[in-house]
Amino acid sequence: MAGRRRKALTAAEKDAAIDSILVLMRDGPAESLTQACKKVGVSHGQFLSWVEADKGDLKDRYARARTLLMDRIAEGLIDLADNDPLFLPTGAIDSASVAHRKLQIDTRKWVLSKLAPKKYGEKLDLSSEDGSMSPSISVSFVKSTSDLDDRG
Repeated sequence: MAGRRRKALTAAEKDAAIDSILVLMRDGPAESLTQACKKVGVSHGQFLSWVEADKGDLKDRYARARTLLMDRIAEGLIDLADNDPLFLPTGAIDSASVAHRKLQIDTRKWVLSKLAPKKYGEKLDLSSEDGSMSPSISVSFVKSTSDLDDRG
């Protein structure tokens, strides 16, 4: 039933749920927080409220689990890319499966670039060939032929 309230967890049950969620994120098969919470039977919002209210080291443990999760997702990109393509009964490569795999890779890359931009985002190189860091911009003005026509 929607809206049905769950019974309150004891402190030991809460600690066990938190540990299970963090283990799934950190050591499981690249489980997102939402997926890990569903497996443990705790809502995503409840877990985040526990993190926010915690006076101990839960914030640090959660941050570490997220970092390790992102690293595992990044490593999983190599596995996705290295898997052999699927073949149709005719022997041709299944282009739909190739497109699906590309979508999986691109989605994970995008998420990583947003959640950890310093580590997984695009790097912008502003250095010049001589090693200096002073970019230069040149602007030039050009008279249009319409300006010349208006003046005679």
